[in-house]
Amino acid sequence: MVWTHQLLVVGLLLVTGHLDAKPKKEEISLSFKNLRHYQIAIENGLYAVYRDGDRVLTAPRLGRFYISSRYNEAAKEIDLGFGTLKSPVAESERVPLAEGEKDRRFRSILPLDPYLLLLDSAKRQFVIWNNQDKVWHQPADLILDMIRPPADKGGEAPRAEVARLRSRFQKSYAAMQEDGDLIAGLAPIPRWWKDRDGSQFLLLLRLPETPILTVRCEGRHYSRCIAQRSCFVPNFMENPKDQPAGIAVHQNRKEIWIGQPQKMQILRLRSESCYRIQKSGQMGIPKEIRRLSHLFFDNEANLWLTNGEPDPLYSASLFRWDKAQVGKLLDP
Repeated sequence: MVWTHQLLVVGLLLVTGHLDAKPKKEEISLSFKNLRHYQIAIENGLYAVYRDGDRVLTAPRLGRFYISSRYNEAAKEIDLGFGTLKSPVAESERVPLAEGEKDRRFRSILPLDPYLLLLDSAKRQFVIWNNQDKVWHQPADLILDMIRPPADKGGEAPRAEVARLRSRFQKSYAAMQEDGDLIAGLAPIPRWWKDRDGSQFLLLLRLPETPILTVRCEGRHYSRCIAQRSCFVPNFMENPKDQPAGIAVHQNRKEIWIGQPQKMQILRLRSESCYRIQKSGQMGIPKEIRRLSHLFFDNEANLWLTNGEPDPLYSASLFRWDKAQVGKLLDP
């Protein structure tokens, strides 16, 4: 009778949901406990980050300069990766844009050897620094309305499908013209894609039907950059209010990561090609990062995040997690 009673109790718990037949998968989330380094806020908020060896480049949301900081990766204390005990901003400088430049609305910084490209999301342009000749070149316009669907095994899409795609894009694009934040980020093209067509970047847009485009820069000094393809990303934004912010490519895991500030998380996409991009999972971010603005993987696959305002704990706008710490979360 005792065993019968126990079985009845367990059965009742399963039916009522108080005892799960299978344990729920624990949600993964970044934590400040595992933070490697942070940089105290030099500007109220940052919207771009790129690391080149011992230099880390960042940019504010609006300005006529970017910030170059010396980075000490070997620093054991999380607050000494940048600056010194006496001054946390001693080894950082504001690098002005070309003379006569007006304020730029920055969204990403990425190299295209020998150039450094700073993305202006409002003017839809790249500000171009020649790292070899040490001069600024004329900005490159970003042309978006010539996109095509990705090619599949059967080849290129028919003309009618191309026309429909461009028509839908132009309508959505026109509706966003007054909002300067159509563009949400820039990332290098995935190395593992087999359908690469010469594009160098992925461009993240705040348009549900065409969220990810591939971009190729060409001409003398890369004088123009043209969107090539609109990648298929099914059910990307279930809620139009969940506006993305920042895109990064995890080359080792073959994933594309996109910031979702409203959900306080990073969306992970499994990507075989521009033709096939599917949701893989998500990762929470610390509650102190209230306005996630950008994310970036350096050459060692360490994860960097920027915040649109200083966090309440460290008064920082830039954070780094080691590759190993991120890996433990994804593969416990």
